[in-house]
Amino acid sequence: MEIPTRIGVRFRCERNARALDLLNGKAGSKNKRRLVMVALICILAVAGLLRAVSIGHDVTYDEAWNVNSMIDGASGHTADSFFENFYHHPPAYTGLGITLAWIGGTGRQSLAVVMEIVSIAFGLALVLAVYLCGRDWFGARAGLAAAFVLAVMPSARTMDSWIKQESMALFFCTLFLFFFFRRNFLIGGAFLGLALLTKEPAVFVVAALVPFVLLFRRPGMIRGLGISLGLGALLSAWWYVFLSRSGGKFLDFFLGEGGEAYVWRGCWYYYLGRIPQDLGFLSMLLLALALLLLVLRFRALSQEEGGTSGYSRRDMLVFLFLWIVAVYLVISISYGKPPWMTYMALAPVALVSGWGAVEVFRLARERGRVVSVGAVVLLVAALALAFTIVPGSYSTGADWYFERARVDRGIAGYINERGGGGCRVMLYSFDVTPSLMFYLDCYAPESMVAVMGDPAASAARYLDYSVFLVFEDQTSTQAIRDIYVLAPDYVLLFDGPWSTVRQTRNAVQTLKICRQLTLPLTVDGKAVLFDGKELKKAIEREYARIVSGQQEE
Repeated sequence: MEIPTRIGVRFRCERNARALDLLNGKAGSKNKRRLVMVALICILAVAGLLRAVSIGHDVTYDEAWNVNSMIDGASGHTADSFFENFYHHPPAYTGLGITLAWIGGTGRQSLAVVMEIVSIAFGLALVLAVYLCGRDWFGARAGLAAAFVLAVMPSARTMDSWIKQESMALFFCTLFLFFFFRRNFLIGGAFLGLALLTKEPAVFVVAALVPFVLLFRRPGMIRGLGISLGLGALLSAWWYVFLSRSGGKFLDFFLGEGGEAYVWRGCWYYYLGRIPQDLGFLSMLLLALALLLLVLRFRALSQEEGGTSGYSRRDMLVFLFLWIVAVYLVISISYGKPPWMTYMALAPVALVSGWGAVEVFRLARERGRVVSVGAVVLLVAALALAFTIVPGSYSTGADWYFERARVDRGIAGYINERGGGGCRVMLYSFDVTPSLMFYLDCYAPESMVAVMGDPAASAARYLDYSVFLVFEDQTSTQAIRDIYVLAPDYVLLFDGPWSTVRQTRNAVQTLKICRQLTLPLTVDGKAVLFDGKELKKAIEREYARIVSGQQEE
């Protein structure tokens, strides 16, 4: 009986040891998940703080146009000139803005802040989506590293606060890929449809995914691609077929036809030269190291799983590089080059950089403490350099939209402080911008009117308007007559053209006459603001002088 007893005791001890090891393993796994969650929350907090500092920034041309169209839609003023912008891009983002404006009954300034917060929220959701993709394809550490890279990336932390569709569109694109590579093709197709209903550059993801799936064939993936693409097209087709009014405009922009393409013209390497500003030195360094490691370990990486789709880590890295190349190739060929077009490449850059960071640290650890310390110092230095690129650098330079928005805010602020919402302003029709009307308190939907013919003959029809537009074909004499008859509180003229917007000879002559009649109230850049009442008095004095001279003769 002694031997069996000893065997029984040993068996119970071994069983208890295995149970203890299992419990320790579960506890370790639980602690690991908890640490990952804490790290992710910290990354999201950092991302939120870096983006929150941009709330209340100078609203630029496109942002102001978006807000003005949202206000028009919420108030039912769909005949207003700014509401036309609603049909230039898919409706998901602007439709959300219209809904929020209608529910809250907010004005332009308040809605702008709300939409900045909405854009930031989608930017933070994008950081989370990048983590999920990185975790699935390369592991939790790579996912966290990718999320951190995106959180501190200069262009992301700046553009995420803009009142534009970029962060929302890329968030839906990233979720599409997340579910697609998990073989949830229907859910992925639904998110692709949402992305296509947010902004057109979502097609960059499709342009990279189609050749990848065809070249790197895996069972069921081509069929799944057809399901996802078909559902995405089905969900978004109604907009592009029946409502969109941007047909042909993107091709014109790409080929360099039209004024907008001329405004954003740039050489073929424009975006390549912006890489340090857009991606930051941290992403540049990690991206270069990741590419080097991919080349050196190309065959070995094919043996490492890249998620549940059947693709290897090598395959997923190739896809991400295809995505980056697709974006930069198309936008570099394009004649027009607005700065925000690189945004669609930020998610794949972050994912590749995250994998590169984990691999660099792993290799450095294997090669000793000195190499590890050197790698840490190098990455910290690159991260510090990324913070030398300030958000304001994206709103300066040769792009006249940004400079004009700054001038518009200054001039409108001057008028608002002295005249408030009850004043009346006159300017030439080609000098009207969405940003000026956004900041001008006296502007309201359908409050602009074109001055036609002799205003004295129908002065009553102008009583309910606050912004008077003088057309470019009116002579300077007619413009001065309009100032005298309508007696606006302020007359805004510009001393020179803004980009492709040409000041006609009539406008130049009108400004010259106004300067002769009275001194301007203020000059901000090319903007010259006059007191309309003083101009009327000066016109009366000049007219009286002329009449007196004629009588003496």
